[in-house]
Amino acid sequence: CNLSSNATMGVNMTPGGTAADDGDATSLAVYGGEVHLGVHEIPTVTLNGAGKLYNDSNFTTINQYSGTAYNQVAATITTANVLGGTFYVNSTGTITTLNAKNAAVIDCRQDSRSKTITNINLYGRSTFKDPNGVVAATNGFDLHDANLDDITLDLAPNKTWTQSAI
Repeated sequence: CNLSSNATMGVNMTPGGTAADDGDATSLAVYGGEVHLGVHEIPTVTLNGAGKLYNDSNFTTINQYSGTAYNQVAATITTANVLGGTFYVNSTGTITTLNAKNAAVIDCRQDSRSKTITNINLYGRSTFKDPNGVVAATNGFDLHDANLDDITLDLAPNKTWTQSAI
């Protein structure tokens, strides 16, 4: 999906719709423009370039190299590899594994509903924003090839964070 920067595309955005794909499409790559995904069966999505992705459904994997992604409604993701750009967590659905690398920004400030991220892996120069404490970090935060000086954390005050080896 290589849209011009001002183009918009929607896939099955009808409320109450059924899957827009019968299982033949195994991936979607977004390189520009704006893509809105409703109910679908596309297991792997890649976001690269200056594109924007608005997601309302479940993924197995999202690979985000740049651009802006909005995970919305109750969408669940098995693995989110955010290697650049900004990833907004506006969904009550669970993210099993979140990997934030390079200058990636994970932003949980737009949605005040509770959400669960089971495994949060932060690498140098990444940013994680949850100042309202809406994320249940099931297994805490794992810092890989980084220490607290290498990442940016904007977390809720008055909490205890316990250090342990990974």
